[in-house]
Amino acid sequence: MNEELSQPCAYGAAIEYAVEKGQQASMIFDPNQLTGGLKIEVRGPLGEKVRHSTSKRPDATTEIAFRPPEVGHYEGIVPY
Repeated sequence: MNEELSQPCAYGAAIEYAVEKGQQASMIFDPNQLTGGLKIEVRGPLGEKVRHSTSKRPDATTEIAFRPPEVGHYEGIVPY
């Protein structure tokens, strides 16, 4: 029997709510059984790379944390 894998997804406060400038923001990436190396980038409103940290969690998800240096839309990019 061939089971389809669920699609990877991201969720959390940095995605669901506005985050204040300089305050820590975080989101969770769930690979949903996707295998392979994980490369994560966070980009700011002008496309600039934003410094961030990642932390593996016991449930196989990864927390991505950063401090927005300015107001705007930020992207968490997880190519797979």
